[in-house]
Order: sequence, then structure tokens, then C-alpha cells
Amino acid sequence: MKKIILLLVLAISQFTLFADSCNLIFQLEDLYGDGWNGAAIVIKQNDVEVASVSLLSGSEDEVLVDLEAGETMFYWVEGLYDFECGFTIINPAGEVIYEHEMDVQEPNPGLLFTYNHQCEQPSSIISGTVTAAIDNSPLADATVSFMAFTENVVVTDQNGFYSIELVEGISYDVVVEKAGFNPYFIDDFVVPVEDETIDFQLTNPVFEISVDNISEVVENNNVVTVDATITNTGNGPLYWETCISYPDKAYNSMAYTVNHLVQSNYPIATKFPLNDPAQYVELNDGSVSSFDMLSDGDFIDGHWYTTDPNTVYVHEIDMVTGTSTVVLSHGILDIYGISYNPVDGQVYIKGENQFYTMDMQTGAATPVFSMPSPTGAFTITNDGRFITIDIDNDRFVEFNPTTGEETVIAEFGFDAIYSQGIATDRETNMVYWSAFTSEDWINYDGFLYKLNLYTDELEYIGELDGNMVALTIPSEFRWLDLSSYSGILQPGESQNVSVMLDGSWAESGSFEANLLFNNDSAETPVIVPVEMIIGAAGSMAGDANGDGEVNVADINSVIEYLFTSGRNFNFENADVNQDGVINVLDIMGIVGIIYSQK
Repeated sequence: MKKIILLLVLAISQFTLFADSCNLIFQLEDLYGDGWNGAAIVIKQNDVEVASVSLLSGSEDEVLVDLEAGETMFYWVEGLYDFECGFTIINPAGEVIYEHEMDVQEPNPGLLFTYNHQCEQPSSIISGTVTAAIDNSPLADATVSFMAFTENVVVTDQNGFYSIELVEGISYDVVVEKAGFNPYFIDDFVVPVEDETIDFQLTNPVFEISVDNISEVVENNNVVTVDATITNTGNGPLYWETCISYPDKAYNSMAYTVNHLVQSNYPIATKFPLNDPAQYVELNDGSVSSFDMLSDGDFIDGHWYTTDPNTVYVHEIDMVTGTSTVVLSHGILDIYGISYNPVDGQVYIKGENQFYTMDMQTGAATPVFSMPSPTGAFTITNDGRFITIDIDNDRFVEFNPTTGEETVIAEFGFDAIYSQGIATDRETNMVYWSAFTSEDWINYDGFLYKLNLYTDELEYIGELDGNMVALTIPSEFRWLDLSSYSGILQPGESQNVSVMLDGSWAESGSFEANLLFNNDSAETPVIVPVEMIIGAAGSMAGDANGDGEVNVADINSVIEYLFTSGRNFNFENADVNQDGVINVLDIMGIVGIIYSQK
């Protein structure tokens, strides 16, 4: 339900919303994304032209035309490529009064149809109160939205009261929202012929986390696991999610792509921040690249790999120079991507239907499972979900390798004729997707979207310069991982999350990050700081006096060393932050180690 509503909001966001007016809605489409090329709909009343509607550019638009009541005539003015044009006309009651599909036949020039336009529509008053389920207290500033072809929104007053006038007989999807509460949904509410009272109660999810910070000493090449328990202590369902934030990095992850620019017709590797693709940087001029076309890639063990669907090769692309080198041969044509599965540690490649595991030493590909229907590019998320693109039906499909089932998780909301890139941001477990809406894909820019797999929402990020393909998001931090990044808990339920700290990331040093826990109604996340201190095997960070334990005696040993150069002092163990200097920062580190042992 939420997915449908959000897509509808996106579709209607370009025009002024209304509940009762004399407007007609014109939904305009173009098959090739270049506008109507001179074609238009001319509207006449009393033999006088009162309006003209056309799609000047792009693939779709929605236009409101305010007309007087009375007999209205609609004429088609032909352009260059009328078979590309499609349109739907909707009256104030939400009824489709005329529709013409794209790519079926060209509209006949001249009079399309005549319509007796009526402005006044019978309406009813819908009113009620919005309260909190936990104590029946009124909720001020809650939004009550009625959505059909238009969105009608009313905000509750200080007593939680709302009232809105709607056209009778129209079917609406209803959403009631308030920050800090679970949203309330009603599907297909039909406005009655009489006034009606509808009250809403919103539940309030609250979650608690069993740890407020994590600080662990890990021997290199070892993994330490810390359990964090999440509990729903509220009175409504809790959807929680988390991501990892690193110092000086936050959410500004980088993405790498290979694009084909019309000026050179050679691949050019680029990089850009995920939150602002317009700030891209070209890594090369395209003239030294050795490939013609690449599909999706992934960042595996610090290297950028991608496949060429026209050959049997795997390429490694230099992240500084943008040049490519053939490194492996898997022996299979028409491979549409490569992705690493963090759950089983395998590298997968994919044809239209068939998935293979691939040996990164030899390139040997082993068929493992096949999908019921063909799809294109794919990515594997942190929790092992196989997300693919069904470009023919404009949707994202999740494939379950265990059951063989396909599940539609989100619709594109537009005709994506080309879709060349999909990748997982390992730090947030979000999926990013590059898409194109034009057949002439070399001459048109693409668009970057983010797919939130927790809510199935598709968010527009920005325009991509040129034809971006082989979308790859590097994961620079592999020392921290979670057993789960999201979940749904009913009131009173708990879920354990294993926080895994990998000491093989480096020989020594101190690493810091934050876990940001959030839910779909919270305004700010709960932050759990994480610190990993890596020491050599056989050493014990913090054991300054070398007695095999870390306790207050080690703090005293450091203080004694600082002021008297005391005896029985282990410098390596005392240098907790591995900076080569013993000072108050190491004392704080020992305090953190002692605290983490409790």
C-alpha cells in the first residue's frame, strides 16, 4: 500500500492539487522522451480557442486547464511523429473522458470529440479526529491525505480535528501521518452521498537497544562478535533499520561508472558522490580504454570488476586512471553483471535467466540456479538479497534462490527504456540504480535513483551526465558488519543483531564508526558508537603491566610510567591507539576496554 501511494504522489507532484474545481487534467506522454514535436490539443468553446495543450519536451507531464462550464470541443493538431503521442483527459469528478494510447495509431487531425463540461460536482464533508492509541490524546498537526487523481490534504487542529470536502463517488487511498507514530492506511475509500465521520488512532512504536556503545580489542586475523538486542517497547508495530556511518564520510559514498559519450564514442570512467551525481569527475579521456560495452560491476577485495556482455571476459578498471584490463575469462556470452554476496562469500555472475558462481582465481563459472523469467542487471545486498531489473515491465524483482520465487518489490513509475546500472552501497545497504527514458540513449542523460529496500520506496537523486553504465559503489570499510540491517517487531518482541568486528582489516590500529538505528516514525536515529582496536596476536591492548588482565592496575601503570618511567611496563600493550606515544588518550582507551568487559 505504501509503495502505491508514494508512486502516486510522485506522479502528481507537478501540478496544483484541488478538491472541487472546474479544471480538466491532461496526462501527456511521449514514447521517445523528446516531446510531441509540434503536435497539440486545441480546446474551443463557442467556436473560440480557449486553451492549447502540448508536451514541449520529455516523456511525460500533467497539465491543469481551467474551463468554463458548457459544450467544449477538442481538436488534434498534428506534429512530426504523432504515433509517439499519448494522452488521457480527466474531469473534476475523476472520470476519464478521453484516452489515446501511444504507439497504437496516430490521432486523426481535426475534431477529436465534444464534451459537455460541468463544473459543479456533488460533494460530502468527511471529518473526524486523530488520536494516540496509547492514551486517546488528540494529535495536532497530523496530516490526513485523500489521494486519487489529485491529492487532498488537511492538517488536524489542536484538538486533533480535521474536516474536508470531497466529490461524491470518487475512490481515494487515505493516509494519516504524524511524526513519531506509525502511519494509518485505508485503501479504496469511496466518498458517500452523505457527510461521514471517520476517526483515526495512531500507534506509537518505541525501540530500545541493549548496548549504548561497543569497544573491542581484536587480534589481527580474528573476528569478534558483539550481540545487540533490539526490543519494541511501544504499542504498535516497529519497523527498524540501521546503517553504518564512518568519521568524515557520513552518507557521502562515492560511485564509479563507465559511460559512453557521443563526442568520443569511447567509454569514459567517472566517479561522483552518491548524493550529488552532478559533481562527477572524469577519470580518463576514453581513448585508452580497451572495451566497447560493460555491464554492472562490483567492488571485490578492493578491486573494481565488471563484465562485457559481448565477450567472455571480466575486466578490472583502475579507479584512478579509468583504464581497463582483462583479468579473467568465464567462458559465457551475454553476462549482465557481477556481484559479491557477503552472506556466503561467493561471487556471482548472471545471464538473462541463469546465475553462476565464479572463481576469482581461475574465472571458472558454475551454474547454480535459474530464474523463471529473464531479467537484466542485478546486485546482491549485504543480507544476501538478489535484486534484479525487469526492464520490459519497468520494475524491480527480488529472486529467492532457495524457493525459486520472484517477488515484485517496486515499480519504476515510468517507462525506463534502458537501465544500465544497479549497485548496493555496502555502508547503508541501499540500492542505487541508473536509468534512461529515451531510445536515443547516447544523446540523452540518465537519472540516478535510490531504492530503499526497507520501505520499497524509489527516491530520485539527480541527473547523470551522459550514458552511465557499469554502476559500482566501492566499500572502503570492511572491518564492521551486521547480521541484519532491518526488521519488523510487534509490541514486546525482540531481535538479536550480531555486530561483527573483523581484525583482518589491518595489522594494528584503532577504527571507529557509528551504528545509526532508526524506524519509520522516528525523527532522529539512535547512535551506537563502535570502536575496534587491532593488536598483534599474543599481545593484549591495555595490559600495560603485562599481567594478562586489563584493569585499574594498568591505568596506574601508565600513570607511573608517565611520571616516573616505572618498571614492568609493556609499551606495546599500553599504546592502545597505536600512535607510538603513551599519553592520556591511551588511559582513556584502557578505561574503554575495562568498561566493555563488564
